[in-house]
Amino acid sequence: MKCSSIILHLFFLSLTHALVHFGLTRSQFNPLLPFTEHLDQAGEVSLRWGFDQPQDVITFELTVTTTGWVEMGFSPGGDMVGADIVIGGVLANGSTYFMDGHSTGNTVPLVDIQENYIPLALSEADGRTVMKFQRSIQPCDKDDAFISTSHIKVIYAYGGTDEIDYHYTQRGKKELNLLNYSPRTNHSNTSYFEIVANNFTVPAVHTHYYCWIMQLPTLNKKHHIYRIEPVIEHVDLVHHILLYRCSPRINSSFEGTCYSGNLLDLEQCMDVMASWGVGGGVSLPTPENAGIPIGGVLNKSYYRLEIHYNNPALTSGLRFHYTPDLRLHDAAILTTGLVNSARYVIPPNATAFQSYAACSTSLFN
Repeated sequence: MKCSSIILHLFFLSLTHALVHFGLTRSQFNPLLPFTEHLDQAGEVSLRWGFDQPQDVITFELTVTTTGWVEMGFSPGGDMVGADIVIGGVLANGSTYFMDGHSTGNTVPLVDIQENYIPLALSEADGRTVMKFQRSIQPCDKDDAFISTSHIKVIYAYGGTDEIDYHYTQRGKKELNLLNYSPRTNHSNTSYFEIVANNFTVPAVHTHYYCWIMQLPTLNKKHHIYRIEPVIEHVDLVHHILLYRCSPRINSSFEGTCYSGNLLDLEQCMDVMASWGVGGGVSLPTPENAGIPIGGVLNKSYYRLEIHYNNPALTSGLRFHYTPDLRLHDAAILTTGLVNSARYVIPPNATAFQSYAACSTSLFN
């Protein structure tokens, strides 16, 4: 699909919001939409899409449980700043509206000078609004997001009416790989648990590491973790979260500032089980044929949660989705390099310093 402008009629939905108005017709392009993701936890916002790389076209269908306006976009940081956005909806008289825009901040998006998103269908039924549209995979102008085989932050918002207003909590984001998508297995027998630091107040310092050593919920037999999600009130205020499995020598729970006092030497808790850092996605699935083992003989194990804060009090941690339906393989994280510990010190005033490490690959296969 070549980049081209769409000439549409503008009308004012309200005194302050200009949107694109058009008469929908049956599109001759009817692509299959094989990929589906819920963008929110409650399943109120879902996205279907499909693409044809030789034709340079990608098609989306956004479904939201609302009878008001709906919005979807691509954002470099997961917020409104610099986002490439489309907004649409169905008015009470059955007419429709659609806008290809961009955002410079937490304000009403601006209409793109060149309209490169093509509306295919807009409908409203049974309390849900469906917006189907397509665009070129490659960006057509400076306001269009670049879609590649890497992950991209998909944002959404919606309102209860057709007046474009602040969305409050009716918004969210999800990181997806649109062109290299691996659908998740839908387990029928699943549960989840969270390891979080609730309402932790950070000292008045620029940066702070805090650790909790605890056990996971007791499971009578082996289970597999198949997906891990960060639980963060303010994602821009937490630098990273790590969960380590401890050696059998650790047999009690405690907490404190990492790498100091009782937590000065943490070499007994350095087996990385899960991690999240700035720029990370909102969901980390394991490979389809593998899961991280928990429960059974591992019930007595202790784990260390480490959170690097740059912020005041909030709730942060990780959510683990698990199932008793075991996959073919156990999953784990391979850590290479030297352990960063209090005994690893670069001499002061050194002009050069070399580190050496060895790794036996005799057991690899």
